[in-house]
Amino acid sequence: MNNALGKIDEKFFNKVIYPKLGAEDDKVIVKPQHGVDFGVVDLGEKVKQLH
Repeated sequence: MNNALGKIDEKFFNKVIYPKLGAEDDKVIVKPQHGVDFGVVDLGEKVKQLH
């Protein structure tokens, strides 16, 4: 884990965090991933960006 910038490294994210994110959902357009600080969810007629 890289504490210098307060960010975790990709290996830690993929091994520890990613497997515990929950069920897949087709409405999630931009899914959680290392190095990405936002998500996008399809809400029908609108798309909501989460950050």
